[in-house]
Amino acid sequence: MTPGRRAWVDVGLWVFVQTLITSVPGSAVPVDVHHPFDWLVHFGMYAVLGGLVARAVAVAGWPGRRVLWLLAGVSVAAALDEWHQLFIPGRNGSAADWVFDSLGCAAGLFVGGRLMASRVGSWLR
Repeated sequence: MTPGRRAWVDVGLWVFVQTLITSVPGSAVPVDVHHPFDWLVHFGMYAVLGGLVARAVAVAGWPGRRVLWLLAGVSVAAALDEWHQLFIPGRNGSAADWVFDSLGCAAGLFVGGRLMASRVGSWLR
């Protein structure tokens, strides 16, 4: 498997993990996190996704302008994830959660892009 393909597989695996986590019924979640800490969890999960996407873009050699399209795509996926949580017992989806998902992804893309452009990037490939 090429490094570029492997990097996108890593993105897919993280999306799978996120989907599993957000599909757990509220009563089965071992820790009850309330706002504003809940927003930090949303931000963090999507920041990891943004960082993985930035890594995949760099390893695959995609032009930087595609990153905005990827941010838009992940933001739409985050909205769908919030919508999907409306159907999970004990969970809820909200516009505020979606905002923190999108901000987390943007931060992950920015920091990940900077890391991949630095000396650390050769180690992350």
